[in-house]
Amino acid sequence: SLQGVDSIWKLHQKFRSILQQLRSLVGGKSAVPKETVYPHFIQLSNIWMAMEKEREYTELRRKVYAELCPFMDCFKSSILPTDLAKAGAHEAKLYNDHKNTRGEVKEDKKSHDDADDENEDGEEASLSKIVKTVKKDKD
Repeated sequence: SLQGVDSIWKLHQKFRSILQQLRSLVGGKSAVPKETVYPHFIQLSNIWMAMEKEREYTELRRKVYAELCPFMDCFKSSILPTDLAKAGAHEAKLYNDHKNTRGEVKEDKKSHDDADDENEDGEEASLSKIVKTVKKDKD
């Protein structure tokens, strides 16, 4: 999942940042006040536990995938390529909307709906390209 990869990357960056802060605080000193370094160690511990949880989720996804793979050849999907294309386009739009609005004030529903109406023709054109590509690959 893209969200899992994004989460792991952010945790990794945060871990490295805090570790660097600790290195600069401790440096070559033989003693440092625990009030200064303990909060950093607690943050590192929390991040480590979150990364461990993400690792467990990733392993679980891998196991589910491995269990489902043998059934791939005998599975005949009843989902139309147009439905898959629409779902893929919708998921990509949701993901991009989430990335673009993170930290920003969301628009009111009416202006969002108006923007969707204006983009329908463009979405339909790109959707038809996706469907044609899927059909071409199928043949």
